[in-house]
Amino acid sequence: MILHTHTIHAASARMEVPPGADPHDSRKGVIIGVTAFTLTVAFITVALRVYTRAVILRQFKLDDYTAVVAFLLIFACGFCVAYNTVNGLGTRVYFLDSATIERYLKTFYVSVIFYNASLMAVKMTFLFQYWRVLSLAVQRYRKVMIAATVIVFCWSVSQILLLMMVCIPIAAFWDRTVKGNCIPSYPTWYINGAGNIITDVIVLVLPLPIVGKLTLARGQKIILLGIFCLGFLTVSISVVRLKFLRLTEDFTWVNVEAAGWSIGELCCGITCACLATLRPLGTIVLSAFTARMPKKSPWLPHHVLASETSAGARTHETGHSLPHCNSQSSKSRNDLYGAASYEINSSQSMDRRQTSSRQDELAAA
Repeated sequence: MILHTHTIHAASARMEVPPGADPHDSRKGVIIGVTAFTLTVAFITVALRVYTRAVILRQFKLDDYTAVVAFLLIFACGFCVAYNTVNGLGTRVYFLDSATIERYLKTFYVSVIFYNASLMAVKMTFLFQYWRVLSLAVQRYRKVMIAATVIVFCWSVSQILLLMMVCIPIAAFWDRTVKGNCIPSYPTWYINGAGNIITDVIVLVLPLPIVGKLTLARGQKIILLGIFCLGFLTVSISVVRLKFLRLTEDFTWVNVEAAGWSIGELCCGITCACLATLRPLGTIVLSAFTARMPKKSPWLPHHVLASETSAGARTHETGHSLPHCNSQSSKSRNDLYGAASYEINSSQSMDRRQTSSRQDELAAA
């Protein structure tokens, strides 16, 4: 979502219609559709994370709060992008009056701030999640975590402040009648984009040395690989987005691509951060699904039937059907994605519940 202020003012002053430009051309549906779809996916994953962490595990930590804040910021950014279609986003700039362009730029300015704040919140969600889980497994990992968190936080805050003050006075960004000084746009935008990609990579590779030492089952490794691939998809989106930061005179038309990739980048990031926490919920859903299938179904392996029979016996004894894990498995730090033993209606003490949940954090995050 990048524009060059001086070129914008020049374009709005000339308003020369080039050959082939049609006032009926519209790409509003594209940006609204992309925004609605990606925000919906992000909302579902964040909601499932909240349910898993707050209701199932009853352990709602700092990274979970940060994930909620990140989604709210992403939603605000997406709302600004979608709302800007009212002000001309997705249409030809040559047919917009000066007042409409000014409203467009005001909304665009706000969306840029929300975009960078969202990026910061998504990265901090990852980092707090790493701190909650992996720093417990390796004490010396704490120093690396602290250093990475400080770097990412300082970079993100600096970019937010820089873009807030891209023009002095700020009104010069959208009002060509206001005399002011603006930071050269192209160096700022590309440095911002490149810096965000570098910090994305730092966040994603940070846990790899620890995860590489874990002893995981093949299925768990596949899940882990898939989540990390999704994380690097976010980096790929950031790289592709750089291509669309170039400016043309018809900025309200061309900026559709940059806006769409930006929203996709944010939603992909928060989705990746949340997927790693959903294992306990998946365990419950799978247990309920297998319980409804015929016991002699050819689709159910023998070990699943045996496990289900055992779980059914425990359900009859305890009066509820939450899944339980092998005690030795739940105590293993190496089982990164295993479901730890947890129980919602147990009469155990709070200390033991927190210990079990901490083991689940090592397993599910």
